[in-house]
Amino acid sequence: MKHTLYLLLLLTINSSIFSQINTSPNSWTPIGNVTLSTVFDDLDNGDGVGDGATFVDGQSKNTGQGVIYTFGGTMQTGESINISTFTYNRNSSFVNFKIELYNKTNDRVLKTSSIVTHDGNDTTPINTTLSYTAISADNGDVLQVRYVRTDDGNMARDFAIDNIFLTGPCPFIVTPDLPLIASNATIEAEIITAVTKFSDAYLGTSAPSTNQLTSAENAYAALNITVS
Repeated sequence: MKHTLYLLLLLTINSSIFSQINTSPNSWTPIGNVTLSTVFDDLDNGDGVGDGATFVDGQSKNTGQGVIYTFGGTMQTGESINISTFTYNRNSSFVNFKIELYNKTNDRVLKTSSIVTHDGNDTTPINTTLSYTAISADNGDVLQVRYVRTDDGNMARDFAIDNIFLTGPCPFIVTPDLPLIASNATIEAEIITAVTKFSDAYLGTSAPSTNQLTSAENAYAALNITVS
């Protein structure tokens, strides 16, 4: 689990991306009576051993509990959306759930995985992938990924999400920290001044003397570097 959502950078970008979603608990919305916390018993799964996972812990016996992640930006017609996620079980009881790509704007399931089953006392990670191409009815709508339990709702049945990767063209909107203003002569002069000051500080303002060059050459020769 990485604690940054690599969809970070007011610009709309249409390009191929490979992004790991922030799986810290405060980035997610519980479904039902669920507590979310960070645990560190995850395997590598492509993002490092013990880097953290989100534990989805049911607090009462209710069916259909789970968790939601809402993506920034909106879908555009024809865009390909691909999700890859690793989940695992930390408990002695089995757990079943499905993973959905969901259109939040009009409450519509776009794609559903087969049932993911984690047996009790088996911490083996399971990788689930989903692919979907946005249609005209999705244009301008908000995308979510949902993990929804399909078992009997027993509060002993929990699961952990190690990571989610999103690949494919995905537009997103970011508000810059500073106002964007057009370049002008004053700004360009300030840039030149900054570069000149940096150059003067690190490279100097005059050519090296003969003695300085000789000293530098001798020091280099003493390193006995051979280039073949």
